[in-house]
Amino acid sequence: MRTLFWKTFFLASFLFSASAYAQVGIGIGTSATPKATLEVGSKPTATNVPDGLIAPILKLSELHAKVAAGAYNKISPGIPVAALVYISAIDITPTESGTTGINAIGYYYFDGSTWNKIRDTKSDLDGAATNGITMTTISNRETYKLGGHLSEKTTLDGTDSLIVNAPFKVSGANGSFTLANGSQGAGKFLVSDANGKATWKNEWFYMPPTAIDITSGTRTVNLFTRYSASISGASGSGSALSNFINVGAAGDYYYYIAGYDATLFTAISVNAAGDLTYTSSGDATDQSYLTVIFVRK
Repeated sequence: MRTLFWKTFFLASFLFSASAYAQVGIGIGTSATPKATLEVGSKPTATNVPDGLIAPILKLSELHAKVAAGAYNKISPGIPVAALVYISAIDITPTESGTTGINAIGYYYFDGSTWNKIRDTKSDLDGAATNGITMTTISNRETYKLGGHLSEKTTLDGTDSLIVNAPFKVSGANGSFTLANGSQGAGKFLVSDANGKATWKNEWFYMPPTAIDITSGTRTVNLFTRYSASISGASGSGSALSNFINVGAAGDYYYYIAGYDATLFTAISVNAAGDLTYTSSGDATDQSYLTVIFVRK
């Protein structure tokens, strides 16, 4: 009876103490007072003893089975908000509500309806930034709003990464706009399709009017030389036309004969250097013509 009494008294005393303080200490020493609801001590000098807390370890299929069975709806008084588990393997494709976002190994907590991953590495984030922001497309991740003053290079990756529904302005002493989509090149100009998608196209233009010999016979004339002369010899209200037009060199262009008077010209051809060779019948009329197009390479 005495032994039973002391055992009963000791157990009652322990429960009373735990209830009174509502704090539990594990491995903190018998004389120490827990500093929180639960305090777990460490052994910093025991280098061969691992410290730490281990949450329940489950494969995704195992947690999925518990959710499907309603395990997280049976705890009284309600769903166990803040439950923590470690998913050790992604061995199924989850379909149960609240589990479809589990797609990587790691710690997950339950918010009452959904299991959410505790972000633990940079790869868990959509972007990282000090000033410029690099955005990548990763499912089930947070996103960042782009705004404020950016003084460093900013890269956007993905489909329709940046949509501007307001006037777009480039200003400042160093303000410039660059569109590099693989079709860019020196001397090209920007064109749009019916949906507003812009691409770079080669610059092209009709050769300015120039006089050529149309007396009967075969002739050769260099188209680039005639074009260059027409630009350098032009006069007008402003400065020299060559200040506004980059004539370049003969090899900078493709040359095309777009149409001609077949009663006047025969055996007509043009080479890569811009040499136009033709045979003239000498029978010119007011309707005779020869149309040449330059396309910058």
